[in-house]
Amino acid sequence: MLLGETGVSKEQVNFEQVARDVCNQVGYNKLEAGLDCNTMNVILNIQAQSGEIANAVHTNKDEKDFGAGD
Repeated sequence: MLLGETGVSKEQVNFEQVARDVCNQVGYNKLEAGLDCNTMNVILNIQAQSGEIANAVHTNKDEKDFGAGD
């Protein structure tokens, strides 16, 4: 399950494929491992980040300081 807000659109990133790729990379690639990345159910609740938040969080900051501080 992937939840959250982002400044990246679903057209730019295939979030479901990212989840499957990460699960595969960490070894969840067959049911015997506890999860099969190829057949698992991926639930997405990804929404666009508010422009006001994005501006407050990312404007005029060094890359190491990105984020909302949480």
